[in-house]
Amino acid sequence: MPKVVKIGRGRTGKLKGQKIQERNGNPKKVRKVDITKDRKYERTPPPPRHLSFSAKAYWRDHAPAFTKTNRLNRDTRELFVQLCTIWARWLEFQGLENMRVNSGQEIIQKGKISKAAKAAAEEERHFIKFYEKFLELSSQFEESQSESRWPDD
Repeated sequence: MPKVVKIGRGRTGKLKGQKIQERNGNPKKVRKVDITKDRKYERTPPPPRHLSFSAKAYWRDHAPAFTKTNRLNRDTRELFVQLCTIWARWLEFQGLENMRVNSGQEIIQKGKISKAAKAAAEEERHFIKFYEKFLELSSQFEESQSESRWPDD
């Protein structure tokens, strides 16, 4: 009969502080920034004139919610303009690819993927990364609301 060796309760080395937070999926604590009233928007600002039609549509759809939580303010406005521009470019490349597919052309021809499909995929990745960065940078300005954070539909 083999000898049975008892092992402890599966204890492992203790994780400390931030490692525990990261393992549990909790983000790092971000120091909130108090901004003066002149840096805040009382109501949603209009989209800049130089934006394309689809970028302005993205602005009109998303800016009210970001303004309400103070993520869109005078300090983060330029970032949000860039985010809207990237969104518009992504939609443009998707439109080009949809026109190509609707005209009967294949996405993959002779073992090569079309340039519009590559550009659309690249813009999608770029938009997602930039959106995450915008949320990360604007989180320090966010103000908690006693009511629902989401805009009424």
